[in-house]
Amino acid sequence: MKSKRNLYVLALGVFGITTTEFGVIGVLPEIASAFNISIEKAGWLLSAFALIVAVFGPFMLIALSAFKRKSLLVSSLLIFAVANILSAYIGNFYALLAVRMIPAFFHPVYWSIALSFAEKTSDPSDTSKSVSIIFSGLTLATVLGVPLATLMSDLFSWQSSFLLTAGINIVALIGVQLLLPVIEKETEAQAVFDLKIFQNKSLWIGLSIAFFTIAAMYSTYGYMADFLKKVTHMNGKQISIMLFYVWYSGNFRK
Repeated sequence: MKSKRNLYVLALGVFGITTTEFGVIGVLPEIASAFNISIEKAGWLLSAFALIVAVFGPFMLIALSAFKRKSLLVSSLLIFAVANILSAYIGNFYALLAVRMIPAFFHPVYWSIALSFAEKTSDPSDTSKSVSIIFSGLTLATVLGVPLATLMSDLFSWQSSFLLTAGINIVALIGVQLLLPVIEKETEAQAVFDLKIFQNKSLWIGLSIAFFTIAAMYSTYGYMADFLKKVTHMNGKQISIMLFYVWYSGNFRK
């Protein structure tokens, strides 16, 4: 029971950091209007975040291998929370973009530790189930987090969506700090990263497929809110419902 509780705490953190990444999708039109920039330029708030995760993801955990795993989880959530709070009060687009890029470096750190914890603390027969609990945070972020951020923007302001996400990260941080046990560091032998893996053709084929699939998906979803607002003349509440339906269909209706 306690082991499953720990997994749900980590999943809440995944929900928070993924909502930080994708929650901006529904508020791009408002941000573009607020800073008097094009929607394409505002889209860099999503694109830059994703590019940093993709490029630096494989190396961040190696660079931070000397730190305690639980401390890295807490620090990552703290950085996400602070970045979201700052994002709500920044009056310059480039400063907002810079602040958004900082937590992106710690996105893969949290994911790596959370998945590793799920694998090592579960029985071999339950590993898939444990990993699926961690991934439920991603699913809920896309199904609920993005529409909720859009709704908050419509009811209050686009800044409120960042504050909401900051609150989620703070709750997850408290949960990890109070409920999660100390996570032992990997041994030196386990931590060694073999660069020869990059010579594996199957790895590059898999990475290419994942890259182009995700790029195509978010090139569409990333500007859906702007499309629905300008072409179909939907308001924020309607866009929130539509995004919920799109994400729900993509994740649950198979």
